[in-house]
Amino acid sequence: KRILNSHNVKVAQKPFQTLGHIFAKPKDPVTKEQRTDAIYSIPCNDCDNEYIGQTKRQFGTRLKEHQKAVFLCKKENSALSEHTCLTNHTIGWDNSKIITTNRRYHQRLCLEAWHINSAHAPLNRDDGGLLPDAYLHLVRKKAAN
Repeated sequence: KRILNSHNVKVAQKPFQTLGHIFAKPKDPVTKEQRTDAIYSIPCNDCDNEYIGQTKRQFGTRLKEHQKAVFLCKKENSALSEHTCLTNHTIGWDNSKIITTNRRYHQRLCLEAWHINSAHAPLNRDDGGLLPDAYLHLVRKKAAN
């Protein structure tokens, strides 16, 4: 410090323990069902297929909508419902997971398309539609490895 002072350089020191280190985190952690802006995956229990989707709303709310569509066998509302009605398979609701999150809508749609195209056996009705052909080639090449 003395050497730096002789060259007119001021030094600031940071304390080792701050209030943030001493006190616990004030907020409760967000549960999987409360997460928003998510790209998610819902697997089928009876085959290797999985549904990949995206939502801005809470993941738990979107999951309940899928469950209701499957329960009522509304094929037009959900690809999951269509799969269960046609094959009598069961859906692994407890094994559903959030793949990633992103607050920006367009980026979230691109990520959803990326994950749909890289999935082994997606249940989705479309491929997401937002990836150019050059990217589709890369995604499928990576998924094959």
